[in-house]
Amino acid sequence: MPHFTFSLSSDGMVVDAMFGLDGTKTTALVQAGQAVPRPVQARALLDNGCDRTAIAPHIAQKLGLQMLVPAVSQTASGKVPVKVYRASLSIFGPGGSAGPALVFSDLLVSELTTPLPNLDALIGMDVLRECLLILNGPGQQFILGF
Repeated sequence: MPHFTFSLSSDGMVVDAMFGLDGTKTTALVQAGQAVPRPVQARALLDNGCDRTAIAPHIAQKLGLQMLVPAVSQTASGKVPVKVYRASLSIFGPGGSAGPALVFSDLLVSELTTPLPNLDALIGMDVLRECLLILNGPGQQFILGF
């Protein structure tokens, strides 16, 4: 099983992620001879308390994502309205190392309703359910297998 070993940061289990258009939209643009927006790099926290991956509004804007449906999200502060989009997600090894990547070409993501200091996204259980996650607290590391 491919896996990455990351160091814990002061913010927790943080990875560098890339968000882009979903695979269907990318294919349609390529077939039409149109430009595909460059993926957006994001500093993302693995968050097992989050059901769905969520991105900062600036990521959706840079990619030109179209809202699918308005939705409601349950947060620690109560229910809040959110926008839901289709996007792709790629996670690479520490420092963008060469080798395998964890890729989701079609992922429903919601928009973060509150800015997070030092973070652009939360990677939720929708992604983590597809992975092996091992936290080594005393060793200050975590392993993400896929």
